[in-house]
Amino acid sequence: MKSEQDYYRRTKIYPIMHTVVIRRDIYDRDPWVALSLYKALCRAKDYSYHLLAETGSPKASLAWLQPLIEEEQAIIGPDWYPYGIEQNRPSIEALLQYSHEQGLSGRRIKIEELFAPSTLRDIPLSEGQLV
Repeated sequence: MKSEQDYYRRTKIYPIMHTVVIRRDIYDRDPWVALSLYKALCRAKDYSYHLLAETGSPKASLAWLQPLIEEEQAIIGPDWYPYGIEQNRPSIEALLQYSHEQGLSGRRIKIEELFAPSTLRDIPLSEGQLV
């Protein structure tokens, strides 16, 4: 685990574990769905962070949950699973570079080609935050 933490500190690359994909026919018919889904996922993440922060009634039965959260936040920051392009740029750029180098893509794809235009901007907390 320490080597992973050191790697993150040096590169700011964090392995992306999940992606969300919208079928092209759905996006073409209803382009608003991309931004709406992105905002909903941001709200869900904010809500889960809020639940984890309630130390009086922990949502997981881990003896050292709070110190673990604090350690991750010290290394990664307060949002240890950031959404958005800018927060994940080093990881996405590495993915695109490695994909091209390893022959998975015929050319070096640009980040902007991967995402719906409405999701290229960061979502301010007031838009994605649980109220």
